[in-house]
Amino acid sequence: MTDAAVSGQTHPTWATGEPRAEVPRPARSVDRLAAIVRLAVEEDDSSGLVQAAAEELGRPLGLVGLAGEPLAHAPDGSSGQRALAVARAVARRAAIGPPPGWRVVTIGPADWRGGVLAVGAGRPGAAGGALLDPIVALLGEQLLRRGLRRDETEAFIRRLVSEPVRVQSARAEAAALGLALPDVYWPAVVGWDNSLVFIYQTPLTHI
Repeated sequence: MTDAAVSGQTHPTWATGEPRAEVPRPARSVDRLAAIVRLAVEEDDSSGLVQAAAEELGRPLGLVGLAGEPLAHAPDGSSGQRALAVARAVARRAAIGPPPGWRVVTIGPADWRGGVLAVGAGRPGAAGGALLDPIVALLGEQLLRRGLRRDETEAFIRRLVSEPVRVQSARAEAAALGLALPDVYWPAVVGWDNSLVFIYQTPLTHI
C-alpha cells in the first residue's frame, strides 16, 4: 500500500506518474500581486485594477475623484455600490468619516491628489492592511498617469486645430497618445462677438 493510500490523500500526477508539486501559497500570492501590478502599469482605466484588488483583499472597494465623481468600484453588487457611496460622501465632505470597520484613504502623493478610496470591512480571513498600501500606491500612479495623458491629449487637440502641424509628426504624436486621426475631416472654427456666436466650416482637409 502506498503512502498516499495510507494517508487517505491523492496527488495529481504528470504523464510520467510522478506526483505534481503543488504551488506554494506565497508563490500564488506573488503571482496575483504581479497581475495587479500589470493592470496598474498597462491600463489607464481603474476598473480592472479595483476589481482585482477587491478580490485579493476580500473587501469591497469604491474609488471616486476628488469631486466625488465615480471612477470604479468592486464587486458589482450592493457592497461595491456602498463602497462607492462611502467614498463619494467623504470626498464631498458630506460625511465626517467612514462607517465602523471601513477605511477611507486619499489616493496620490501629497502634491497631487487624484481620488478617494473607500475600503469596506473584510470577510473572515481576508488580507490585512499590509497589502492595501501597495495597492493604494499603484492606484495613485495610475491616476497620475491618466491625468497626464489627458492633459497631453487636450494640448495636442488644441494645437492640431489652432496651429500648423506636419502630417507625419501629428500622426506620430496621435499614435503615442492612443488616438487615431482620420484621413479627411471637416474642421470648424468657432468665433464670438459679445453674445453672438459664429461657426465657420472650412472645406475638406486632408491629413
